[in-house]
Order: sequence, then structure tokens, then C-alpha cells
Amino acid sequence: EPIRPDDKGQFTLYSKTAQLFAKQLRYHPDLDLIGPWVNESDAALWQVDLPAAGRYRVHLLHAMDDNNAGNTWLIKSDLGVLEGKVSTTGGFDKFIEKEVGFIELKKGSNRILMRPAGTLKGEMIDLRSIDLSRIRTIPANDVEPILSRRTVNDRWLTQKNGVQAVSKKTVLARQASSLKVFVISKALKTAFNAMTVF
Repeated sequence: EPIRPDDKGQFTLYSKTAQLFAKQLRYHPDLDLIGPWVNESDAALWQVDLPAAGRYRVHLLHAMDDNNAGNTWLIKSDLGVLEGKVSTTGGFDKFIEKEVGFIELKKGSNRILMRPAGTLKGEMIDLRSIDLSRIRTIPANDVEPILSRRTVNDRWLTQKNGVQAVSKKTVLARQASSLKVFVISKALKTAFNAMTVF
């Protein structure tokens, strides 16, 4: 059964409702958390159904000790990716809720995946839940699905706390206003034409 938001556009991804793809990661009902997250390939997945596309603020309810702090997590949806480092909470028995950024979600069915963003040193996180709250609704024709980071359609707009997908029209407009081409020689023109747009 997919998770649905309340009337205020808020919903919670509880650890006990996650679908786990893991070698060691498990849900511990006595502690109400998933852990130990020590394998780079272990992942947690949630299915969400939304009435409209939107931009969501993300909070993690987690615990971490001093020795294992510093690993990087990744939360991925069908429209965006959010990354962040796990800071210490003072111990694995001390859970805090922390705002970690923003992510885009589409109308209808969404898959939200959390996993390590790279090599782990020790344990990544003890996770109890992920809270999401909508901060704005996106018109249906304003955001295009993201398939690759190497095409204009799939351009990423990096922000302080997260990553936001933007439309092709917006990307082209920004490129046209910021790109200055100075034709100095045939060699420079050739080099410019060979550049890859990221």
C-alpha cells in the first residue's frame, strides 16, 4: 500500500514500512529503526502516491555516534537526488530530527530510495523515519522526468540544501543569458563546439 500525504501535504516514511534490499540492513522492532547500515549496496525503498507534483522539505529522525559520523547518504526520487553527511547526535541512543534539504516529487506514484552515496567507514546511520512536507506545488508541465545528468532536458540546479530539477525551457534561457562566445580563431571555435554541456 503506497504512502499518501495528509491534507497539509505532509507524510512520513517510517523505518518499519521500508522495503529493504540488503545484506545486513534490518528493521529492529524493539528499537524502531533500520540498521546496521554498513554495506554500500544496502538500500531502503518506499512507495508514495501524491495528488500533485511538488517540492518537499526533508527531515531525518536518526541517531549517530562520534566515531561513525561523517558518512554520506543519498535520497533519490524519480525527479531528484538529495545528498548529505551524517553528523553525530551524541550516540546511537540519542535520536534527533534534522532538516537536510529539499527534493522534487511527481504527481502519482513515486519511489523514494535511501542508500549510501559512497564508501562507508563504519556505520552510515540509524534511521527511524524520514518526514516530508510540501512547500510548493509544481505545475504538471513545468518539470520533465530526469533520466541522465548529461542532457539539457535533465539539467540539475544545485542549491544549498539539495538538488532541484528544472525544465528544458528554463535551462536554455539561463544558458542563453550567461554564455558569451568569443570567436578568436578557428581553433577556439572548434574547441568550443566540442564542449559538453552538463
